[in-house]
Amino acid sequence: VFFPHTVLKLVANNPQVLASAVPYCRIRGVSLIATLCASVSFAAFRGILDFATPLQVGIVTNLLNALLDPLLMNNFGMGVSGVALASTVAELCSALVFVALLRRRKLLAPKPTLPAISTM
Repeated sequence: VFFPHTVLKLVANNPQVLASAVPYCRIRGVSLIATLCASVSFAAFRGILDFATPLQVGIVTNLLNALLDPLLMNNFGMGVSGVALASTVAELCSALVFVALLRRRKLLAPKPTLPAISTM
């Protein structure tokens, strides 16, 4: 995320590969927090034995990604960067949907609160 060119050079030193891989990593790096949030939310629903909700969210967001990939890659001429953007958008949508569903079920506090100093 911070030094994609340096890190990717360890794996592939081909300039053509790096020309596509570096922008891909930078764009995908935007969704790291959303990916973590979606993964934790997925596990939270499995923890309460709700397997259908994560499956449904996953299907919808994967369909969104599948629709955006060719659109951004080909129609907008973004190439590999379009694929990264499509994946990022789908991951952000997944995280937002999961947070909304967790709040609706009162499994996530509307506002995070810190304990009072007197109770510590």
